[in-house]
Amino acid sequence: MWAELVIFIVDLMLALGIFAILYAVYLIAATGILILILLCIFKGEMGKNCDFNKGRIRVLDSGDASGSHSQAT
Repeated sequence: MWAELVIFIVDLMLALGIFAILYAVYLIAATGILILILLCIFKGEMGKNCDFNKGRIRVLDSGDASGSHSQAT
């Protein structure tokens, strides 16, 4: 009887371990797919602000975005 209980517990632990590994693989794959989708969506906007051929990146100035310009005297 004790041997059957030990075998049952070991079998249960192996099933739980396999489930945890598969769930971790699922989470990694789902996160990777989500990141790829987001990159594909924002690829057009990234192309507007980045010139990959010349290695330049435009950075928006927060003062220009709000319409206020501070002049140094």
